[in-house]
Amino acid sequence: MKITIPAFNMLASAFVAVSITAAIFFMPIRVLAQTIQLDESYDDWTQIDPLFEQERSLSGLKTLKMTNDDRYLYLYMEFAEEIILQDGHDYVWLIDADANAQTGRAWSSGGNTLGAELMIAFGDRDITAYLSTATVEKSSYDMGMVNAPTVSSREFEVVIDRRIILEDAPWLVGDNIRVGIAEGTTLREETGVLSYTMRDQVYEPDIFSITKEDASDMRVVSYNVLRDNPFDVLVNPRFGRLFKALDPDIVGVQEVYNYSSAQLASLFEQWLPSTEGEAWYHGGHDAGEGDTHLISRYPVVASDQIDKESTVYMVDKEGQPIMVISSHPPCCNNDDGRRLAFNNMMQFIDRAKKGEGPEAFHLEEGTPIIITGDMNLVRDADQQRTLLHGEYTDPSYGPDMTPDWDGSSFEDSKAANPFMPTSFTWYSPQSSFGAGRLDYIVYSGSVLTQKNAFSLHTPSLPDEAFAPGGVAEGLEKLDT
Repeated sequence: MKITIPAFNMLASAFVAVSITAAIFFMPIRVLAQTIQLDESYDDWTQIDPLFEQERSLSGLKTLKMTNDDRYLYLYMEFAEEIILQDGHDYVWLIDADANAQTGRAWSSGGNTLGAELMIAFGDRDITAYLSTATVEKSSYDMGMVNAPTVSSREFEVVIDRRIILEDAPWLVGDNIRVGIAEGTTLREETGVLSYTMRDQVYEPDIFSITKEDASDMRVVSYNVLRDNPFDVLVNPRFGRLFKALDPDIVGVQEVYNYSSAQLASLFEQWLPSTEGEAWYHGGHDAGEGDTHLISRYPVVASDQIDKESTVYMVDKEGQPIMVISSHPPCCNNDDGRRLAFNNMMQFIDRAKKGEGPEAFHLEEGTPIIITGDMNLVRDADQQRTLLHGEYTDPSYGPDMTPDWDGSSFEDSKAANPFMPTSFTWYSPQSSFGAGRLDYIVYSGSVLTQKNAFSLHTPSLPDEAFAPGGVAEGLEKLDT
């Protein structure tokens, strides 16, 4: 089966989709035109020389790399220990945008001084701009800054938009800059003052299309719709435009609390009326009994609750059974709640593959498995490892399981944002936390092939995308 996985964000919620053909494959195929893509894979940094490196470090920063194009400045950091970049530490990135120690906030190290126009305190989620006339607090959204991953890691990527206007001009236009990483309120040096010469590179976004490559592809969507929003008459038209553009076949939905799966399916019938021989099938909850649902062009032949966070379905695609899970683990600081949800989910899959548990979910060898949902994956990365690699965080679940049929891990779609070097699915300028990838589609890559993946953020699309014949024709700038 060929599967296309796009992901979307709407009103601080998220949306993910997939396409499958009759051939049971699903494999990521993506050619990146730009230098760096924030996708939690760091291969694109291997050819970039470090600005700073201390290989034997037992704590703190080990490696720092930077690169740029005409639109963005990119930062790579490797630490000796695993940290959460947006919480719980005191690392600060100082950027002297004009390489002039006489402007900005002075910071000295080893006899060298820079004048920082920006000071980015990652753990405090603060950005301070030192302007010629004032000192101004900015957010990551103000500065077009995104970092990845949202979970704990030793490696991080950061991108910041060079075109943001400060004092009536783009803030980063010079040929040379100085940077440093410091720590703590006293800005103890981690790197010293580092000089960087800007590269003459032009940002070239990937080619993007919202349409299916082939009419026989099956597009699977996961969408956290945010508190019953499809039933809000003011927001409903946005959903209609999005689903019409996507033309999905299977939709995993989260955060529909006060309406049933049948009522949700009726909305899809309004947005995408069925032709002869078509229908919108549904499975999930009655109104008020839960928030995860499945809407499908293919019959939903079985559904069951794994726990209060996750619902599992068997879909019959023209005689081919497919297991689909729609999940919504708890958010924020509730690591233990997420651990429980992912342990339960992976144990259910393991038992289903062994012919255990509910009979309707006993899986034959090679049955495709797709997990979709707003996973709220922040803080400790052990929950992400459970989802992708089957590593239980509680020994009572027994030995770790092998998610895919060939003994490998599940594949992660890592849906990119069109026309941007990022992969966020959650975007909320009202929050102190920056945009991040909280929503996932993972799948059994031994039997499924991904053809395309994107996380649609319509405010970031160029205006011409919405024009007749444009890649987002029929959508509007503020639809997500």
